[in-house]
Amino acid sequence: SRYFKEVYQQHRPESARNESREYIVDMKAIMKSLIQQYERHRGYPPNAIVMYRDGISESEFDTVFGKELTAIREACVELSPVYRPYLTYIVVNKRHHTRFFPMNSEKNVQAGTVVDSHDITNPTTYDFYLNSHHAALGTSRPTHYHVLYDDNKLRPDEVQMLTYALCYTYARCTR
Repeated sequence: SRYFKEVYQQHRPESARNESREYIVDMKAIMKSLIQQYERHRGYPPNAIVMYRDGISESEFDTVFGKELTAIREACVELSPVYRPYLTYIVVNKRHHTRFFPMNSEKNVQAGTVVDSHDITNPTTYDFYLNSHHAALGTSRPTHYHVLYDDNKLRPDEVQMLTYALCYTYARCTR
């Protein structure tokens, strides 16, 4: 497999220093560049894109997602008027106070544990918790994933397995 990446630093103009701007300003340019890299390598653009997005609070989901989805779609149209890849947009959140423990044990849950029961997650949206790694010290903290958009029509177990597998693409993550 080959992964295409871009690193951008988002600058805030002096006039907007006190303004909160959580959306990615250059999303259209970033997506165009990544799609073009993929196309140069494969000979065709991707027919599906899965995007994991961090740094958004739940109150900002609609605003940020709306702006970024528009930018992604505009990037695709600029590359080709008929190009419309399937998109899955997932928000990643580590800033919460939810912890899980196995019944009849004081230890942490195992790496790979998924909690998607509507007793714990939002019953009106698609979200889940994934404890992706073994906690070396202390209590493990699961990551909360919110699938805001999915025209790839991925089944929950497919999203969860992909998410778990991607947690181990960093060479130093082995547990």
